[in-house]
This record gives sequence, structure tokens and C-alpha cells, in this order.
Amino acid sequence: MVKQVGLDRSELEKSLRALLHCFKAANPEVSARIILLLLENEKGITVSEIKDKVNVSYAMALRIISELESLGIVETDRVKVVKGRGRARKLARLSKEGIVRLAKQCIELLEPLTKIQ
Repeated sequence: MVKQVGLDRSELEKSLRALLHCFKAANPEVSARIILLLLENEKGITVSEIKDKVNVSYAMALRIISELESLGIVETDRVKVVKGRGRARKLARLSKEGIVRLAKQCIELLEPLTKIQ
């Protein structure tokens, strides 16, 4: 999916970090890596899998997912555990429309600066 965007991974990550800085995300670097991971897993991925792949604590992964959800970039659902007992797991999916909307808002916020002479 990352290649479908037309950018290489490092360019895309740089753009995502800039977008997240625009909206004062708590941890733009880790948030950008999580968004890239979600781009690669279109059907979604659990917070537990995110923490393992991004190498952060569960609490940090959950906090970032919650923040991205409040920005409209991520959608979450609860998924029941297949075997055994335990809590339902939180599944996160990327909202491509949310990213595009947020990018347009960031451009609108910055557009007046282009008129400085």
C-alpha cells in the first residue's frame, strides 16, 4: 500500500510527521510509524501487534491510537478473542479519508503564510 501512494517510505514518513506536527500530536515520530504500519495492514491491526512492531509500550501505543482516532485518522473496533478467555482486543484501521481531510486542513492553516512578502 505504501508504494501505491507514489512515495517511498521515508518521504511518506517525513510528510506524515509534518502533518502530525501541524496538529501538535504528542509523538509525531511514533505516530507516523504507526500510520505507515496501518497503511501496510489495510484490514487493521491490534494495538498489541502495533506495540510489538513499533517497539513501544502498550500504554503508549493505545494513547497514540486514541489520539489518532480523535484526529479522525484511525478507526477502532473491538474484536473478540478467538481462543480462550480474555478481553476483546482493540483493532485499529487507517481512515484514508481522515488523512486527506487533515492534510487539507493543515494546508488551509498554512496558506496565509504564502502571502508574506
